[in-house]
Amino acid sequence: MTLEDQVCSLELAKKLKRMGVEQRSLWYWCKLTNGSGELRWNEDNSLLTTVYFSAFTVSELGQMLRKGMTRSYHPAGGSDKLDWCWVVS
Repeated sequence: MTLEDQVCSLELAKKLKRMGVEQRSLWYWCKLTNGSGELRWNEDNSLLTTVYFSAFTVSELGQMLRKGMTRSYHPAGGSDKLDWCWVVS
C-alpha cells in the first residue's frame, strides 16, 4: 500500500481546507506549479510553502471526528433511525 492510499486525496484535502478544517497534519499536499500535488512530510509542523493542504491520515481524521461527533435522532428514508451527525463548531 502506498502512502497516497493512506492519506486523503488532494481533492478532498482542498475541500476540507475550504470548509475551514484546521491545517495541522503530519503529511501535506504541496501544490506544484503545474496544478498537481506532491506529498510531503511535515516533521516540525511548519510549512515551507504558502500553498498547501493537509493530507490527513485515517487516524488524524478519526480523532477529529470523535471530537465533533454527537448522537442525534432523526428520520432517515421515511423511517426513524438513530444515526451519527457531524457537528460543525
